[in-house]
This record gives sequence, structure tokens and C-alpha cells, in this order.
Amino acid sequence: MKNRNHKIVSLALGLSLVSICLLFAGDLTPTAAPDNSASAMFKIEDLYQRLLNGTAGTKRSAGFTEPSAGPTAGTMHSLNDIMSKMPTKDDTNGAAETNVLQGKKFWGLTSGQWGPRVGSMPNIGQQNVTPTSADQSISQGYHDGSGKVAGDANLVTGNIKAGVTIFGVSGKTEVVDTTSGDAVAGDLLAGKKAWVDGTEVTGTMSNVGTQNITPGTSNVTITQGYHSGSGQVTGDADLVSGNIRAGVNLFGVSGNSNVVNTSSGDAATATIQFSKKAWVDGVEITGYLAGGTACNPAATYSPLKRWCHNGNGTITDTTTGLIWFSKGNNFWGTYASCSANISYLKNGIDGLTDGSSEYDWRLPTVKEMLTLTSGTEAISPGNQYLFTGMQTGWYWTCSAHTNPIPLKKLRVQMPYTNPYGVQENPGALFWGIAVRNP
Repeated sequence: MKNRNHKIVSLALGLSLVSICLLFAGDLTPTAAPDNSASAMFKIEDLYQRLLNGTAGTKRSAGFTEPSAGPTAGTMHSLNDIMSKMPTKDDTNGAAETNVLQGKKFWGLTSGQWGPRVGSMPNIGQQNVTPTSADQSISQGYHDGSGKVAGDANLVTGNIKAGVTIFGVSGKTEVVDTTSGDAVAGDLLAGKKAWVDGTEVTGTMSNVGTQNITPGTSNVTITQGYHSGSGQVTGDADLVSGNIRAGVNLFGVSGNSNVVNTSSGDAATATIQFSKKAWVDGVEITGYLAGGTACNPAATYSPLKRWCHNGNGTITDTTTGLIWFSKGNNFWGTYASCSANISYLKNGIDGLTDGSSEYDWRLPTVKEMLTLTSGTEAISPGNQYLFTGMQTGWYWTCSAHTNPIPLKKLRVQMPYTNPYGVQENPGALFWGIAVRNP
């Protein structure tokens, strides 16, 4: 029963195929008799293999031969199998003519370009590009991979200006535009090099190094060239105003008004007031002149230097200039005797060696006597300083009390306690001390 059914199915399939062939074979007029090879057609399997593998397929080369048996299972792909291998439309990924190299054939899958097509993409082949400062367009079309964008071995940082980046390569710090340079060889230290306006310049400036200069009365030339900074112009701590003569400006320092050239001075110690100082011909001298008489520079002085023992029997009061006989007890008696004896005092008497003559000495006035017994280092019997023989009591003066009786003589007490006393009787006995006439 099964075999019979199989035969019926095979027969029906064969009739269907015949019907399909008749429907799709083209012209209904046979191309040739069945036993003629011209009537041969490709098999459905040939169609499938063509779609699957591109196999050419083979027609029968002889007349049709009746099969001796029906078809067996699996000997042929169905029409569904063939349809599954058929191309389908694809407007998203299907190639267009512009996507295919010019002259090359392909099966178009897009709307409007379905079926066998020929590509129109230009065949650029090889394209070489050399970079410039501006962008360059790359030709549209197919490039065969043999072209290139030119490289340059000089595209390195050492050949690019600092601060500039060319095709991703940054310029070197030392590479700069030197057009702003204006140095010449003489501006550069000898042997040192610099670039100026694109040219390497080698310096010729002398390397002086250290140069020390000591100022003098004339200009000192500074050696031309490079100085290392270790040299110096010598300074002198004595270059101060106090060391420069008045009216002179030395290296910007003005002289002190007290500093002068003393070469014109001709004063001597004997012509300068006692204890005062002066500069004469570059030497500081101290005066010994007191009251018209100069103290001996080798004299002996009281502690405060009021009294000056001249070594000749005389003592000079440096505050008044009065010259006193050094002995305070040498004269005693009445006014007349004291006055007379003192007037006879002279060089060679009582140890006096001052060169004086008679009448060069006298009794002091009241005012002169009062200067002797008052002030700094006042003389008294207890404080005689350089004097000798000063006595306690009254000393005559040559001053007279003129009102009402001019014969009344004035006297001064030693030590001085009262202003002075009036003696009505000049014949009284008192001490006398001598002072030299101016």
C-alpha cells in the first residue's frame, strides 16, 4: 500500500514540475524534440547551486532519457530552499553604484538599483600628498594604498621654533627667531658665540677679569673689556669731611670749615692768650700770654692752672694777667716803708730774676688785692698754692679812701673775711705784697 502511495506522490510531483516548467519556461513552442539535446534545460538543483556557490550548472548533452525509477528522498532542493538563497532588498546596507569601484559589476540590493549594476566609484589609485601650511583635500574615490602623505626627517623639535607646534612636534626652547638681535662681535666676550639676525657671531670683547683702581690726583683709565665684578676702586675710611681742607671737594666730600692750611700762621706761645690753643704751620700750640706777659712754657702750674710760677720769682694770675712777687712776707711796716721798699724791688734782689727794674713793682690796688684773695684757687695763708710766706693779718693796698680825708689808706684782710678796712694812721704796721706794673 505504501509503495503505491509513493508512486502516486511522485507522479503528482512530476506533473507539478512539468506544469511549473511549462508556466516559466518561456515560449510554449518547444525548442527541440525531447530526444534532441537542444531541448535540454538546467535542473532546479542547478539553480540552487548557482545561488549557493555560483556553480555554472550542466545541461544534458544528449536526448532525453526516460528515468528508470522515480526520484528518491533528498535528491533535490525545494523551491523554498532556492528562495532562501535569493538576494533581498536592503536600502540600509545595500551598495550603490557610487560605493563600487568604477567598471566593477555587482548585484544591487537597493530600491531603484536592484539587479545587476556597474560601479561608478572613481579609481584614484595612488595619491601622494605633501603637507603645507594650508589644508589639502584628499581626492574622492578609491585609493589603492600605494599613495602617501609625505614625511620629512627634518620634522624634529630641534628644527622648530620655541613655542610652536608643527604636526604635533613642539619647538625646542633654544630655537628662536634672532631678527631682534643687534649685538656685534665687540659686544660679546672673546670666544663666546651668539646668534644675531640669523648669523652666528663670535665675540671679540677682551676679558679683563679683575681690575683694581686706586684713585689719585688724575683720572685713571678703566681698561676696555669685560670685568668680572671682582675688581674694585679702592676706598679709604679717611675720606671724610673732617680730613679735607675747607673749600675743597674731594670725590664728592666737602671739606670741614675748621680744617685749614695753617702754614701762614706766625703766632707763638707768648703771643696767644694763656691756655688758648691755635694751629701754626701744622702744629697745635697753647698760649701762655696773661696780662701782657707770657708764662714760661716750662712753668709750674697750680692744680687748676690759675697760677703760673714762672721760675724767676714771679707768679702770673692767668685769669687777670697780673704778675705777683711770689713772696708774701718779704715786706712789713708802715704804708710809706712798704711802698718805698717795693718800688726798689728789681731783678737780682730777693731771688728775683725776671729782668725787672726799679719802679716796675708797686702795692696792689684794692681791686687787684681782692682778685688775689677771691675766685678759683683764692690765696690765703692756708692755701698759698705757688706763693710762699702769706701771713694772717692785714695787707696794704695803694688805694686811698678819698672821702672825706684822702690820706686814709685801704687795707685788705688775709685771709679775706671782710671787704676791706680803713686805716687812719698810715704809720701803722701791716704786710705788703708786690704786683708788677703792666
